Amino acid sequence: MNAKKIIAPARERLKKLYEVGKPVTFTDDEGEFSVWLQKITPFQEKQAIESSYAPRAATLALLKNEDDPARLAFMDTLEQWGLDDKEAQVNFLITPDVQKAERSIQLEIASHKEWADDDYLISLQAAWNEGLDEKFALDPEDIEASRVFAELKRYTEEVEFQLQEEREVLFDVKNAKSEESLLRDVLRMLVEHQAGQDQMAEYHKWEIYFATRLEEDHNEFFFQNRQEVDEWPELYSRLLEEYIKMTVDSIEGKD
Repeated sequence: MNAKKIIAPARERLKKLYEVGKPVTFTDDEGEFSVWLQKITPFQEKQAIESSYAPRAATLALLKNEDDPARLAFMDTLEQWGLDDKEAQVNFLITPDVQKAERSIQLEIASHKEWADDDYLISLQAAWNEGLDEKFALDPEDIEASRVFAELKRYTEEVEFQLQEEREVLFDVKNAKSEESLLRDVLRMLVEHQAGQDQMAEYHKWEIYFATRLEEDHNEFFFQNRQEVDEWPELYSRLLEEYIKMTVDSIEGKD
């Protein structure tokens, strides 16, 4: 078994303390300029969420209009996505259930006495993530690293064995459906996924609109309106990256 396939999820660690805002500096043809980026308020978050529903609804409407060009575009790209045969479509459709089953099986096996007593599995996974994975990569004969690898390999194979049985059941059930039904399900799943992406993209743009302020006056928005965010794609991309970092660091810092 490849060491990369070992099931050893890394535990979250504390990062830096809670941040309410920070300056973000950019460089353009005229030199440097900075903006102030701060956490949005609960009321602003509510506004961002409500405003994000419109693009989601517009995309979901494709499910009711078979002649819409945008819906037909999904059909035209099935081959590009490798979803132009029945087996591929079935595997695509069962993926969410397989992922749920995998997590459930991992937890169920981890609860067995041999893995749960004295946090044995957790200790193995922690040791692997804290350096033994690298040590094993450099020297597979290393006594400590090879021992931990062997035990995690045994756990991983137990999970994979049970998961394969579950995957086969899910595949057989879905494969029994007609090709027409499968195609409808695939399109629905693709459209719903796109609708979720469209909603999240709109939410983030409202988030950045509310969060970005003038550096000299944190009460003044940098963007004149939400539409102006679209006119600064590179600026928006950097601001979103910085905002997500600030948000994640704040959440982990509270744990």
